[in-house]
Amino acid sequence: MKPKGITINGPALAEFRRAAGLTRQSAARLAGISGPTWSQYENNTRAASPEALTAICEALGITDERALRADTLAELEAVMERSRDRRNKPVAA
Repeated sequence: MKPKGITINGPALAEFRRAAGLTRQSAARLAGISGPTWSQYENNTRAASPEALTAICEALGITDERALRADTLAELEAVMERSRDRRNKPVAA
């Protein structure tokens, strides 16, 4: 069963947090959420509400929420895969 809410790209969230020089606990505090909830987001075991995603982006200085959305990443990967498939397709002689 797919979780309700917005699925966050956990590895991307962790990378943004580390780039900001924050621990999970300090990032969670800045976003106004609990440390365990932040951990669940990074481990992809919990979906976020739109409000939580906005708070996380504000805490990390992310201006475009799509940078953390797993569905955006999946769409991007699908486009890249289709592009690779077209490039690798043999050309008829």
